[in-house]
Amino acid sequence: MEAEKCEEVETVNLRQKAEQLTLDLVSHDSVVGSPGEAKIAHYLYDLLAKLPYFKQHPDQLILQPTEQDDHLRYNVIALVKGEQSESKEALLLLGHMDTVGVDDYHQLKGKAFSSSPLKEQLKTMSFPEIVAKEVHSENWLFGRGILDMKSGVAAHLLAIEAAAENPKNFTGNLFFLAECDEEDNSRGVLTALPKIEMLCKEHDLHLEGAINADYTAPRYPGDDNRYLYYGTVGKQLPAFYIVGKETHVGDPFGGLDPNYLAAAILEELSYNPEYCDIALGEVATPPISLKLHDFKRFYTVQTNVSTLVYFNLAVHHWSPDLILQKMAKAADKACQYALNRLQERYDLYCKLSNLPKQALPWQIRVLTYKEMIVKAKAAHGASFEEALQEKAEALLKEELDLREYNTAMVEFVWQYQPDKRPAVILFFGSMYYPRIQLDRENPKDARLIQAVENAVQVNETLLKPYALSTRFFFPYIADSSFLSLSDDAAALSTYTENYPAHLKRQRTDFDLIGRISLPVVNIGSYGKDAHQFLERIDADYTLGVVPVLIQETIKQFFKK
Repeated sequence: MEAEKCEEVETVNLRQKAEQLTLDLVSHDSVVGSPGEAKIAHYLYDLLAKLPYFKQHPDQLILQPTEQDDHLRYNVIALVKGEQSESKEALLLLGHMDTVGVDDYHQLKGKAFSSSPLKEQLKTMSFPEIVAKEVHSENWLFGRGILDMKSGVAAHLLAIEAAAENPKNFTGNLFFLAECDEEDNSRGVLTALPKIEMLCKEHDLHLEGAINADYTAPRYPGDDNRYLYYGTVGKQLPAFYIVGKETHVGDPFGGLDPNYLAAAILEELSYNPEYCDIALGEVATPPISLKLHDFKRFYTVQTNVSTLVYFNLAVHHWSPDLILQKMAKAADKACQYALNRLQERYDLYCKLSNLPKQALPWQIRVLTYKEMIVKAKAAHGASFEEALQEKAEALLKEELDLREYNTAMVEFVWQYQPDKRPAVILFFGSMYYPRIQLDRENPKDARLIQAVENAVQVNETLLKPYALSTRFFFPYIADSSFLSLSDDAAALSTYTENYPAHLKRQRTDFDLIGRISLPVVNIGSYGKDAHQFLERIDADYTLGVVPVLIQETIKQFFKK
C-alpha cells in the first residue's frame, strides 16, 4: 500500500514538472528560422548543464550548430550512461524545439507564446460548442507549439533528467536530441545524426531504437482515442513544371494555357483516394496541393508560358521509382483529358462562330527531370554540363527556399531542351522523408513494441479513463523518418536523379541512415489544431500520462 502511495506521489510530481516545463518552453518564441530557435536551444542546454551528471561528464552534453545552414541555430544532444549494470545498448529520445509562425493568431499574435493570457483572451471570443467547452476547461492548455511539440520535448527532458539524477539505478544508455528546423528543411536532425553516430563509436554503444514524442490528434470528428504509433509515414513532394504555348488573348485557341493543364492535374490528384498508399491495412492521406503558381511577373494580354504545381504525398510503402511512375501516369491522364475537352470546346466555338473545324495541334509530353537532363546533354554536351554546375552554384547565393531552388534548376534545364513543344516536367520538389514500417517478426522491432505494450500494461490504472489505440504509421510527418531506410539503392537513385538540389544544395546521407536503421515508436502529446491558432493539449493525458509512459517504456526496454 505504501509503495502504491509513493507511485501516486511520483506521478503527481511528474505531472507538475511536465506542466511547468511545457509552459516555460512555450514562452520561448522559437519560430523556425527566427533568432528564437537559437535561444531556446541555449535554454535547454543550460537546464541540463546544471545537473551534477553533466558537470561530471561535460563531453556528453553538446550544443551543436547546424551545418550548411543560412541561420544560426543549434541542436541539443545529451547522453546518459546507466551504471546499474554494464550495457552497450542505447535508446534515442528525439523531438523538435521549433514551431511554425504565428500569423494565424492575427490580433492575438502578441499572446501566442503566453498560454494563460492567450486562454483568457480566447474565453471572450465565440466558438462552436465543442471548442468553447475546451476553451473554458481547466484541462485544455493553449499556445503556439504547446502541442507541436514542446510538451513532447518536456516529456523527453524529464526522462533524460531522471536517468541523469540517478545513473546508479539506471540500466542502459539514453540519448536525448532536441533538434531545430523540423518545420522547414530538417537541418537539425540531419546535422545531429553523424554526431550521434560518432558518440556511439566513442562510447562503444549501439542504438537499438528511438522514441519520438510528436503530437497525436483525433483522426476524425468525434474520435476520442489516444494513439501510439509503431513507425511513421514517409513524404514526397512530386512537382510538375508545366510548359504551354503562349498566345494573345484575342486568339485563345492559338496557344495552350499551362494553367489549364495545371487545373487538370489538380483535378486528377487532389483529394483522390486512388493515389492513397495502403500498407498493413492503414491508408495514407490522399495527395493535396501545397503550391500552385505561374511565372508571369506582370500583366499583359499574352497568356502564361509556364506554371508550377506540387503536392504533398504521404508514403506507406511506395518507393520513389514507383511514385514517379504513378505521378507520370497521372499527369499524362490529366493532360489527355484536358486536350480532349479543349478540342470539344474548340469545336463548339467554331460551330457557334461559323468557322471551319480543325484538329488542334497540341500534344503533351511528360518528362522526368532526369530525362530532360539526358536530352540536354545529348544536344549540348560538355557545355551544358558545365553550365549546369555553374547555375547550381550561382543559385546557392540567392535567397531561395529549397522548393524555389529546385524549380529554378528545372527552369534552367528547360532552356537547353532542343524540343520546346508543350510539356510537363516531373521532379521531386523537396527532400524525401523515408517511411518507417515496423515488423513484429523482426526481433529488433518487436523488442521496442513489446516495451511499449509492457509500459501500457504496467500503467493500466493510469490509462483507465482513455481508449488507447495503436497504429503503424504516425501520420503527420516527422524527422523520425530519418532514422531508418526501407528503399533499395536503385529506388533512391531514382529520387536523387530527379531531385535537382541533390547536385549542390541538399543531400541526404542515406548511407548513414541505413547504418543507423532504428525502429521508432511515437508516444506523443494529445491535442487539437496543430499549426492553427487554437492549438491546444489535453493536459491530463499529455502531462499526466505521456511522461509516465515514456519513462516506463525506457525501463521496460532495458529490463533483462
